[in-house]
Amino acid sequence: MTPDEFKRRRKALGITQQDLAEMWGHDTRTIRRWESQDSEIPTLAIWGIKMLEITSPHLNFTGAE
Repeated sequence: MTPDEFKRRRKALGITQQDLAEMWGHDTRTIRRWESQDSEIPTLAIWGIKMLEITSPHLNFTGAE
């Protein structure tokens, strides 16, 4: 996954860099580095953003938090 695709997917979910960093226990700068190609996006982060795409609509639909 390219940094641009990662960023596009995150934004499509309505999640800020800060939100994602807090969810995953990272610093906001880490997310920024992934999206600006300063650091390689870890495989687990790629998997994680894909899982958010799958689960987020369900959570919004059911009202679960």
